[in-house]
Amino acid sequence: MNLREQLEARLAQVEEERRRRHIRLERALLCVECSAIFQDGITCPACGSAQLFPVARAMNREAS
Repeated sequence: MNLREQLEARLAQVEEERRRRHIRLERALLCVECSAIFQDGITCPACGSAQLFPVARAMNREAS
């Protein structure tokens, strides 16, 4: 892999990391066990619990 390809790959990685820092309310899930907030999935990425609660529901702002 040449330098240009390495830089492009790193730039794509940085962009993906930046995108993941922002969680849309409609997709935010709260883990009841450890209080982690994340998006998507059926188990918590921090503790593995399946006890999840949609944050939008708590704020009475369910996705339409």
